[in-house]
Amino acid sequence: MKRGEKNRESAALRFLYGTALGRVLLRPLCSRWFSKLAGALLDRPASRLLIRSFVRRQGIDLGDYVPARYASFNDFFCRRIRSELRPVDQNPAALIAPCDGLLSAYPVEQGTVIPAKQSRYTLAQLLGSQALAAPFSGGWCLVFRLAVRHYHRYCFPDNGVIADYGFLPGVLHTVRPVALARGPVFCQNCRAYTVLEAATGLEAVETIRRCPEIDLILMDIMMPDLDGYDACSRLRACSTAPVLFLTAKTQENDKRRAYDAGGDDYLAKPFSHAELMMKVESLLRRYRVYKNKSSGRMLRPGIVLDEENRRVLLDGAPLELTETEFSILQCLAQNRGRVVPVRTIYETVWHETYMPASNNTVMVHIVNLRKKLEEDPANPRLIRTVWGKGYQID
Repeated sequence: MKRGEKNRESAALRFLYGTALGRVLLRPLCSRWFSKLAGALLDRPASRLLIRSFVRRQGIDLGDYVPARYASFNDFFCRRIRSELRPVDQNPAALIAPCDGLLSAYPVEQGTVIPAKQSRYTLAQLLGSQALAAPFSGGWCLVFRLAVRHYHRYCFPDNGVIADYGFLPGVLHTVRPVALARGPVFCQNCRAYTVLEAATGLEAVETIRRCPEIDLILMDIMMPDLDGYDACSRLRACSTAPVLFLTAKTQENDKRRAYDAGGDDYLAKPFSHAELMMKVESLLRRYRVYKNKSSGRMLRPGIVLDEENRRVLLDGAPLELTETEFSILQCLAQNRGRVVPVRTIYETVWHETYMPASNNTVMVHIVNLRKKLEEDPANPRLIRTVWGKGYQID
């Protein structure tokens, strides 16, 4: 940022945070509706005019990113980096960083405080809950600090399922020193958390027992509680579905143990997506032929989700759905019985980082799905709204 631009910005912030009139104006500027309005403006095509100056000020090398024609500034902000610049460690013992940023690590012990932007916080303060913070005692808190120049796409650091998603309401302050001097804004700002439960061998066995109609099982070997060998042996008592082992263990003895436990095939890490899909399709094809399995998933009597052919059958006839509508329905069906947050739906279907305006995008497609699937769209029975949390198929 040039000196003149920086001085003008600092003067504006000093006025807003340092004067009585400025603080009156600051209240609406820190509200959620103002943030949504700003986000909507940055979603418009005209906002592309901001991209060039932003790249120059932040020193961003566009050669690091996949070439694209950006629809808006927000579209550019979530640009996709070249895959070779962010390789993912396939070692199951490795913890994957969820994002770019500057990393600090703090042991979670009684009295531990986490310094951030000239202030100090406990884990409970940052999460907004002592009960949520308590189970992490004895572990580590990893703090990633992202600057605007950093790559703004995220991933989960481990396998598992989303057990909870929480939103902590607040206001939206800047994090510049003039604001920090007035209080711990990280405890005042809006923020969210996701609780990710790690998958275990015991959970895999219990899932198969509850859902014996599952057609294919992808199994790791190194899992907590129960390793893949023992899990496979136990689930054979309730399922004949093919088991494909995906693992970093590549010794001949490891493969023999996997097959002896009841496994059907074995794929060593690292592997390509194409190789995995060939194995999956082959195993499913043989299983469905030999066991005369249907390729459809019944969502309700008369409504079948045919994932193999990416279509929905309504009373036996194909229903016209867009690709996006089908992907949303598939996402909900794969999490049947669980609430799926809007953020999860958006990032799964659109493969983009969730923004506040994404709520409306998802809602419009849900409304269209209900018009096509429900007898009474105003009183849906298939896709339920769980207010404040997301959507669910029972």
